[in-house]
Amino acid sequence: PERIAEEWWRPGASGEVDAIRDYYRVEDEEGRRFWLFRAGLHGGDREPRWFVHGVFS
Repeated sequence: PERIAEEWWRPGASGEVDAIRDYYRVEDEEGRRFWLFRAGLHGGDREPRWFVHGVFS
């Protein structure tokens, strides 16, 4: 994954770990490619959430 996070030296606006996103490029069984990201970290106060950020053609 590729991690995108707020600058560690600046407090986040929300103070939530959702500001950390791990991006993944995935391909399904039919060859379609997607760009997904997970908001948040495992083991935090809330379960991380998954989103489709884009579709590759």
